[in-house]
Amino acid sequence: MNGIKEKIILFFCSLIYFYCAYYLNRSDFEILMLCYTLLFSGYIYIAKKPTFNFKEIVAYAVFFRLIFLFSVPPLSDDFYRFIWDGRMIIDSINPYLILPSEFIQTTSDKDFHFLFENMNSQNYFTVYPPINQLFFGLASFIGNGNIYFEIIALRSFIILAEIGTMLMLPKLLQHFHLNKNLSLFYILNPLIIVELTGNLHFEGVMIFFLIAAIYFAVKNQILFSSIFWILAIGTKLIPLIFLPVLIKTLGIKKTLYHYLITTLGCVLIFIPFLSFELISNFFSSLDLYFQSFEFNASIYFLVREVGYWIKGWNTIHFIGPVMGVLTFLGIVSTLFFYKKKSDKSFLTACFFALLFYLLMATTVHPWYLSTLVLLGVFTKYKWIAITWSFLVVLSYGAYSEEEYSQNLILVSVEYIFLFITMIWIISKEKQNPIPQY
Repeated sequence: MNGIKEKIILFFCSLIYFYCAYYLNRSDFEILMLCYTLLFSGYIYIAKKPTFNFKEIVAYAVFFRLIFLFSVPPLSDDFYRFIWDGRMIIDSINPYLILPSEFIQTTSDKDFHFLFENMNSQNYFTVYPPINQLFFGLASFIGNGNIYFEIIALRSFIILAEIGTMLMLPKLLQHFHLNKNLSLFYILNPLIIVELTGNLHFEGVMIFFLIAAIYFAVKNQILFSSIFWILAIGTKLIPLIFLPVLIKTLGIKKTLYHYLITTLGCVLIFIPFLSFELISNFFSSLDLYFQSFEFNASIYFLVREVGYWIKGWNTIHFIGPVMGVLTFLGIVSTLFFYKKKSDKSFLTACFFALLFYLLMATTVHPWYLSTLVLLGVFTKYKWIAITWSFLVVLSYGAYSEEEYSQNLILVSVEYIFLFITMIWIISKEKQNPIPQY
């Protein structure tokens, strides 16, 4: 009978994932919350005390992802932009240099018009780095003009990367003398499965590159670490914020060598797209992100209300950049001033640096938490990330009406419970940041 109950739970989870993949609509908020609640209940039960073979559980984790293989992303429309950029590359057009709203006026291609009508970033230059663009272009090449096949190709890349993470994560845990079963808190997390594999967010690919970069860094293989860090940054920019921690991890000499290779590599991957306009357009989009976008924020929403009270209007154009500067200073402080009690303590520093970044951000989409969940498995603060990975689903309440509208009551519930969890866990574990299973 050993493990029978767990296998039954995993079977029912697979049915729920199938429903989420092929029948769930983003506007069905109540059903979405029910599905996530059931999935998280099963996930916590299995991950806390697994009673059967680790490899078998990992096989289930792969199977859950494969369930989504042939589905259209159920909760996100970002993939339209991914395919758009991929089509641009295949047509030898630099996606960094022309707005979709400008390009659409020059083409009669029906697929481009379909993608344009469905994408959520018609008037923004792309912000996806070159390695990400490479995957978009490959998907368009493989799909050969068929949007559905392009979706399958994109998802295949993410599933393969997630399998890579499943292989690397236990090795890194064992290097730190931690139980490999801790990796279950990442690979079975419903948010990770639905948002990365299901909704095609390339944090899944970035996380594989990042975990490989960290693994080679702690093994003192600087060249390989640098290469994977370049690939991670070239997929998503978030790994940039962890680079300062290498100074205490590798020492100044090795860190400078690492920085040199990483910097040169990042320049090289941009060369195929490089132009003055690229730099201008890319940073203008990032600037727009900090000054215009606001979704599911915590501290920013509180500061914004103060701005309304003082000025009488939304002061994001001022508050966004100021919070960006404060976030940068806070991250650097977190990474530079941690006490190096062990080789793995730098991952705790990375965890809190990313946590601080997310709490200060003007925009926190659910998939932004995936890297926090990953880093959390190396610390005794993993339940902060796990709790938030469930609570963040409340942000989908913004899509429950016909017109998008953020539900500030749900946002308040999310962050009240999160801050209560943070205070309780940090106060309990501050004396001993080394995790036990």
